[in-house]
Amino acid sequence: MWYVFEVETWDAYMNMALDSALVIYARKNPGFKAIRFFRFEGPGAITLERYQDYREVSPECEKLGVCYVRRPTGGRGLYHHPTDLAYSVVAPRSEFKDHLASIYTINRWVVNALKELDIEAKHNKSQSILVNGRKIAASAQNNTKNPLLQHGSVFYEPTWRRASLILPPIEYNKFTSIKEQNPDVSLDDVSSAFFESFKKDKSENSVHSTIPEEIKSIAVRLVEKRYGTEKWNNKEGVSRGNCAGIWGTYRERPEPEKII
Repeated sequence: MWYVFEVETWDAYMNMALDSALVIYARKNPGFKAIRFFRFEGPGAITLERYQDYREVSPECEKLGVCYVRRPTGGRGLYHHPTDLAYSVVAPRSEFKDHLASIYTINRWVVNALKELDIEAKHNKSQSILVNGRKIAASAQNNTKNPLLQHGSVFYEPTWRRASLILPPIEYNKFTSIKEQNPDVSLDDVSSAFFESFKKDKSENSVHSTIPEEIKSIAVRLVEKRYGTEKWNNKEGVSRGNCAGIWGTYRERPEPEKII
């Protein structure tokens, strides 16, 4: 049985903690499968990949009130606008034929949802979801054996200018958004289309609900011990570019302790 959790809005720390809490819950309850939809509070947030150097975040972040948090997955840093719709999928890896099949299946749910919004998207060989060759969604998956966690974000508005102020420059002309492709689509339209698409091929084997209090309690503890701490978020890791060259100088922050 799949649990499909309705759209909720949380801050960046709680959003990442909830994804990890779902993983912890799934390990204690073999066979647990869930899909969660969510958005980010306030002016949005940046999620850094697990090993990314935190100093790649621009000092402009603080001025704009945009916080950052480290994900438990790979990929690269991503700015989440408050209107973007994010999702996470937690399930046993045995639910899918193999690693590529899991990415393909989840991406197919995204593509089908966009089709309901009259947006023709497709996923290419690198598993990116594109509209006319431009990326409309981003996702990342954990590399642990079990359970699988894949989370992603679908871009609702063209917010590339803000993103370019706070993350290392990328070619934003290679990105697009739902509003660019179909200006008549509302936030509620997006939520409804994705909710229906993600549960469609699961027939009667899905339950619509809110996140159980047990999982929320685990998440609150994870915010306190991990996702809300400098020790987790301010790690110096693998740089995606010359940070000092991009931002001039690194910001002065307490040296993070080594995390195993």
